[in-house]
Amino acid sequence: MTIPKDIPTFHINLDKKCAECGGNGAAQSGICLVCTTKAIRGWRMKSATGRDVQARWLKAAQELKAGLGKR
Repeated sequence: MTIPKDIPTFHINLDKKCAECGGNGAAQSGICLVCTTKAIRGWRMKSATGRDVQARWLKAAQELKAGLGKR
């Protein structure tokens, strides 16, 4: 089975610690999926990595909203 190129993928490294909670299983961003969900939902991030991920998500959401409003 081949994965189409237009499907976003990411890798979770179980040997890498999450910069936000310290648990195992950080993604390429440096935080785990649970903390990524918290960042997307606007929870307060403790680490600089968590705040950076959150800022990128918020910027992407604003750009998406602006793009959808131009229809």
